[in-house]
Amino acid sequence: MNRIRCFILIAIFAFGTIHLQAQRKLRKQANKYFEASLYNEALDLYNQLKKIDKNPDLLFRRGVSNLQTNHLEEAIRDFTFAKGLGYEDEEIYFHTGIAKMRMKDFADAAEFFKDYLSFLDDSSKEENVIILLKQCQFALNHRYDEQLGFVENLGSGVNTIASETHPVQSPTSQKKYYFSSDRSMSEGGRRNKKGLKDEKYGMFSSDMYAVELQDANWTSVSAFHPILNGPKNDLIQGFSPDGQVLFYVSSLDGEKGQIFADTFDIERSPDAFPSLFESSFLSNLGDKDLFIFNKATILFSSNRAGGFGGYDLYISEFKEGEWQQPVNLGPTINSIFDERCPYLTKSGEKLYFSSDRLESFGGFDIYETSFNSQNGKWTVPSNLKMPINSPADDLWFTVSADGNSALLSSNREESIGGYDIFLSYLKNQVTDQLKYTESVSFLNTAASSDSLTISDVTDDEIVIREYYSEPLYYGEDEIILTPANIGKLNRVKDLLLIFKDVKLVLTGHAVKDGLTEFDLYFSIKRAEKAAEYLVENGIDANRIHIRGAGANFPHTVQTGYPVSSIAAKNNRRIDLNFLNVPIDKLNVFYASPVVSDNLKDVSFSRFTQVDEGLSYRIKVASTNQMYKDEIIRAYTTGIISKSIESDKYLYTIGLFDSFEDANYFNEDLISQGFQKGEIIPFDNGVEINKSEINQLLEKYPDLNVYKNK
Repeated sequence: MNRIRCFILIAIFAFGTIHLQAQRKLRKQANKYFEASLYNEALDLYNQLKKIDKNPDLLFRRGVSNLQTNHLEEAIRDFTFAKGLGYEDEEIYFHTGIAKMRMKDFADAAEFFKDYLSFLDDSSKEENVIILLKQCQFALNHRYDEQLGFVENLGSGVNTIASETHPVQSPTSQKKYYFSSDRSMSEGGRRNKKGLKDEKYGMFSSDMYAVELQDANWTSVSAFHPILNGPKNDLIQGFSPDGQVLFYVSSLDGEKGQIFADTFDIERSPDAFPSLFESSFLSNLGDKDLFIFNKATILFSSNRAGGFGGYDLYISEFKEGEWQQPVNLGPTINSIFDERCPYLTKSGEKLYFSSDRLESFGGFDIYETSFNSQNGKWTVPSNLKMPINSPADDLWFTVSADGNSALLSSNREESIGGYDIFLSYLKNQVTDQLKYTESVSFLNTAASSDSLTISDVTDDEIVIREYYSEPLYYGEDEIILTPANIGKLNRVKDLLLIFKDVKLVLTGHAVKDGLTEFDLYFSIKRAEKAAEYLVENGIDANRIHIRGAGANFPHTVQTGYPVSSIAAKNNRRIDLNFLNVPIDKLNVFYASPVVSDNLKDVSFSRFTQVDEGLSYRIKVASTNQMYKDEIIRAYTTGIISKSIESDKYLYTIGLFDSFEDANYFNEDLISQGFQKGEIIPFDNGVEINKSEINQLLEKYPDLNVYKNK
């Protein structure tokens, strides 16, 4: 027996030793990844360490890894725990401040930056922190300014945990986009700063890619030909206006390199290598962000001598057979900070660029300025505000051909990882994009006689904005305000702020989980939470209507208990429907759950069909609490409605597209032993008040029958 006990103790000891060694090896490897700035890899290993929550140094490193990979709440959690365990390095205040700033908690961020300053004795770091403090103050003063657009991430079909940068819209197709990315499939693989292969600690080099929008879905991302995507970082700069020539920088370190011009042929011979682009843009000396206005005019950013500080914006023209000496755009545009990523509209008179100056929400923000050919001056650059800008870096802003939207790349909180590509829907169309000039007015004030003016553009050429409305999904935990749903609600908020007359109907659905009255009541309470978030973020409560349908109109067939996972996933949701949509300016597409026909529940199809336009329902109660009555359980068509500002829940049953049918049902209620109810008309799910009926008689003639009942 003693031998057996001894053997067990030895085995336990050996197992513990092996486990301890494995954890040490894991920690060592995680730290190596961290020191190599491979934060995704480091984070994965830190999360596997069993006792990391007791080690302040490792918690701090995991916090930095979370911060660098846009897991901001997790970063703050790690920094908080590390400080609680006695972590003393003052850098923890700085990194916590950055995380708070990225989450738009500017007041708290400022406090952490002040704490950081109190420990610093490095003047160069102090200057940087003071800039951040001033940016926090600017953000607090301007975060609720009128929004100039709303922004959405292009999604996981385009973006990855790597960085997607330098987005460019095709000059010949508004639905095709090009960009660079350092994703894992890159032609060069992992390489160190010397350009040598380093599969373990190297960074993936950037390649160039294309993607296209077809039938409201992204095609698969396709890489450029291997002749263009080489072992170095290949960073797309843009195209000639006719789309025939591609310009890109091939760089070892992503900073300095060579600029190439390529005819961008799909069918190419193996020896058809791109040519060096000889111009005043000197990438090998550090010039960045080449923008090709036309074959004779380029703009770019440079930190060459003679500027106003940091990177400045320059313009150069091709004249008399050669590129002229670049001209600095002057002190109105350039500052002691960095100015980068110039984009000049087709009119040659409106300029967009990025800068990290003090009047920023953090990092690089996007600014606009216009040139007045009458007085020969630029207007003072204005910040495009949030949500186009963010507390992170917002770069490579380019306006679409129709002037209704813009592309940008940003490492903001909503990014999947690193820099992502975002599409900004602009509140006001950039009409400068609908003009065209060969001659840039601030170089040559004599405008071209054949410039295209706004009066030459027909309505057919103006593209209507598109918005994709996705439901808010929730799980068994009943949590509505998840990060994914908050992102969707923020896009809804932006849409409603731009289009002031649009209204929103939120309809809560559920799986059958108990008594009908419980399912109904809690489905509207969930919709209420989403509505409250929008109201708290500046949306007028009068523009939002909420409903609860419980499990009465399931989208996906649910039989048995427990329900299938796909039915549970699809039926636990809140639908978002927009009313008063200006069809000449906005198209809303509704992305309902996708299932095979045999899994679609006909009750939901019927619900959506009748609910659109004029419908009638029978009122059974109006109460400020849950209504429990046999009639709710007897008819599986119950719906609760409510306006945000009202404290009354309107309980109705039945769903009819004519007053005659509603009246027949109402009479039948008496024969079933129930009390006759009041017939109420609805317009797209919103109750029609008696004062509105006369205005809708022409639109809905059946209301005449209701009115004369």
